[in-house]
Amino acid sequence: MLQEQIFDEIKQIPSEKLAEIYDLIHYFRIGLLHGQTTEAKLSAQSFSERWRG
Repeated sequence: MLQEQIFDEIKQIPSEKLAEIYDLIHYFRIGLLHGQTTEAKLSAQSFSERWRG
């Protein structure tokens, strides 16, 4: 199941990066609930920039 694959991937993420993953998932979900993908995209972009930095 896809959820299990996602959980397995999350388990492999270093603990110091988990807060960033949470933010990404949280804001993506909020964007979906409100039908505003712009907020989710901005959050994903911010996450991506922080991850590389």
